[in-house]
Amino acid sequence: MSIDAAALLLSVTSLLVSGGTAFWAISIQRKDSINDERRFLRESIIFLNETLLDQALMDARRRFFDASSGPYHGMTDDAKDAARFVLSRYGVLGRMIRHEALSRDMFLDYWETTFQKDWRRLKPFVEAERKHKSKPKLFDATEELGRICGVNR
Repeated sequence: MSIDAAALLLSVTSLLVSGGTAFWAISIQRKDSINDERRFLRESIIFLNETLLDQALMDARRRFFDASSGPYHGMTDDAKDAARFVLSRYGVLGRMIRHEALSRDMFLDYWETTFQKDWRRLKPFVEAERKHKSKPKLFDATEELGRICGVNR
């Protein structure tokens, strides 16, 4: 075998090995990507469950919704504080979804109907609070979550 033939054989062998290695690396990366996506969804549902079923949030929702039948100025300070607490929790979720740190689809699948009901009752409070505090963007992340859930269309 001549030196040219040996060099050609070595080049072809090297090309096949590097191509096989690249294919293997892409295959592993694809599997890792699928696993990362599953891990993200699993972590999203765990986070949503812990956040939305937290006793403090459930108590605040109950305190606000039990007391929120009247106008803003007639609400107790406790009911207003409860509303702010609920809105701040929803605001965190809205920001996490905006920055893709939490699965939007998982939130919608898990809590959309409840959030829609909550937002319809919280929105008049938000509008009054914005006016009272002269802060037009107050609770905007929660309002954005309302758009995601189709409540603010």
